[in-house]
Amino acid sequence: MDGSALLLLKQLREFNRHPVEGISAGLIEESNPYAWNVILVGPSDTLYEGGFFKARLDFPKEYPIKPPKMYK
Repeated sequence: MDGSALLLLKQLREFNRHPVEGISAGLIEESNPYAWNVILVGPSDTLYEGGFFKARLDFPKEYPIKPPKMYK
């Protein structure tokens, strides 16, 4: 496993140990650390309250030099 894959797995573990309220993330497939599912929960007292917004993050092999792309 290359350095960017190890870094992504480490960052995902840290995120899940210390989650940010209203955001969850996980691997789409256990064998691919470069593709994540993300769910954002709409914050209270906003037009987005009660909403669940799904996205996909695709990280390049050059991460963290190059940023991920986000898709809905």
